[in-house]
Amino acid sequence: DLEAESKKATISIYKVGEWNGAEGAYALSQEFTGSGADIGDHTATGVLSAAQTLEQFIKNNQIGALSTQATATGKIQFTGLSSGLYLVCQFKASGDNVTVSPYLTTLPVLNEETNTWVYDVTTGMKPQQTQRYGDLEIFKDLTEYNASLKDALFVFQVEGTRHGEKVYSDVVSIKFNQA
Repeated sequence: DLEAESKKATISIYKVGEWNGAEGAYALSQEFTGSGADIGDHTATGVLSAAQTLEQFIKNNQIGALSTQATATGKIQFTGLSSGLYLVCQFKASGDNVTVSPYLTTLPVLNEETNTWVYDVTTGMKPQQTQRYGDLEIFKDLTEYNASLKDALFVFQVEGTRHGEKVYSDVVSIKFNQA
């Protein structure tokens, strides 16, 4: 099982490689050998680069995922996976409000403390919140205006909260001098 923690995201999983016992390393499956991904570079930069290359190859060649799931709760569980090298990635859907970087994971993984293989794998993604920009428009109809009272001033307090914490606060005013 692979569990991905996120917010609102549509996540896909692809089996991109198999263990090559003779080489002692994973090798890309035939479907992905033309991607140009270097899965032998185990540095953080190398693994990310391989994942991004595979993700782009999948987009360019319209390769179908083993499974695609949307989450609103922040958790996804992929079950029934066989041993292999997997790419977990996001192809943004309209309801997604986070961006998830693609990553590679294996099944099983080696527990280095006990030197045993773990087949029930939990991984965590690092989603980045997508900024949602918009415009706030305040409409006020002034149907009558008494010029002897001078300008009519309307003041609005605008506040934004995220997870119960105030993240934005401002006062906006509109001045009218005619109807």
